[in-house]
Amino acid sequence: MSADRTTSRQPLNSDYAALGSTLRQIRETAGKTTYEVPKGDGSYFKSGHVSNVEGGYTAPSENFIKAYVSFGGQYAELMGLLDRAKKPRPTGLQQNDIDELFLDPKSDPYLLRRGYAVDLQEDIVYVNKERVLYKLVYTVVVRPVVPTVRYFVFRYGYEDDPRRGVARISAGSGCSVAVTEESDDGTVFVVLEFDQAKADELGRCRFSWIVNVNSSIPISPEDSNYTKAPIAHVIRRIQFEAPESVHEIWWFRGADPFASKNKPKPEQQLEVNPAGFYVHEFLNVENEACGLSWRWSPIE
Repeated sequence: MSADRTTSRQPLNSDYAALGSTLRQIRETAGKTTYEVPKGDGSYFKSGHVSNVEGGYTAPSENFIKAYVSFGGQYAELMGLLDRAKKPRPTGLQQNDIDELFLDPKSDPYLLRRGYAVDLQEDIVYVNKERVLYKLVYTVVVRPVVPTVRYFVFRYGYEDDPRRGVARISAGSGCSVAVTEESDDGTVFVVLEFDQAKADELGRCRFSWIVNVNSSIPISPEDSNYTKAPIAHVIRRIQFEAPESVHEIWWFRGADPFASKNKPKPEQQLEVNPAGFYVHEFLNVENEACGLSWRWSPIE
């Protein structure tokens, strides 16, 4: 009887099931059992709770997610999966109904995200001579679902230095910062208001913003971004102030949460640039991570 009850148990929803499956893969790849998931205070989550989360039957806390980051998972990717799982299930509301709703910068971020599609996303990462990331510049081109939509949602945290005050986000061109919130681990959530009056003939809006990073902690050797929603064109750029600090660099792409750490194939390798500047473009990205990974040169 107990086996039948276990078999018939259903996950909270398909997205929680997908998140749980990803967490299980991360834990097993790290060689950890369900008894070895740390809370961060010297104790461990109960094995039954771990199994429930990995089965999609229980929603994890952010602290639980951080345990899997310590196993090698990507915080931004896992929190993105959790955000999607938390999203209310459809109740008949269609995208065409968005114009009937009053949206402001503090509206539900899931609803704000439904108001636009992203045609282009590009970023450039700046790394100083000490191998510390100090600035990122993002540019996107979005297509609003209806003319009244004007808010864009963005989240950023410098995973190598998870403290409050490390990252500061400011508007670039074509937008302004409407809302800024920061968590205890330094993850910054912003809502940008873009200028619909500057839309092109196809109704698309292009705007940019800047992330300034105040840290002395070197960046992990990868520039990665995971996206669930489809993006037609993604461009990743990185500028190293000390070109000689990079020994090898390559692009990666895949649904595998460890895609950035996989051994690159010869066709993924980028030629070492004496100017320290690298770029790669990706088309039709959806439900996957993409970006650049590299190996640092030995420090003499």
